[in-house]
Amino acid sequence: MLLKTIPLYPTLFSVDVWISNDKKRLCDKFNKRYGASKEYYDEYLMPNQVCVITGTVKSELSREQRIVMNLSHIEHDTVAHECSHVIFHLAKITGIETDYNSQEWFAYMIGYLVKNILDKKTYTKL
Repeated sequence: MLLKTIPLYPTLFSVDVWISNDKKRLCDKFNKRYGASKEYYDEYLMPNQVCVITGTVKSELSREQRIVMNLSHIEHDTVAHECSHVIFHLAKITGIETDYNSQEWFAYMIGYLVKNILDKKTYTKL
């Protein structure tokens, strides 16, 4: 199981990228990091998904809002696809418009995310 937190500059938000195909361990780690019950995550989590989670008061990320990407493994096309979801979540929570006029920002963010996600040397092994 691997975890990496990538800052989403120039905002104050970050994305946690999890790589694991062990759902039980992932539920345990999510429970500790974000709060909510293991049973909740067991029902909610699925491979290759992006969501926004606000940590519960007693979690590692107490009250912090985090974009979370859950990958079963690193595959280039899946990473690029999920990165677009990260950008749309970021746009929604920051109020950034995603339209023709923001395409350059969108393209740079996709490139930045893909590059960071594919860099396997910078993950923490859990």
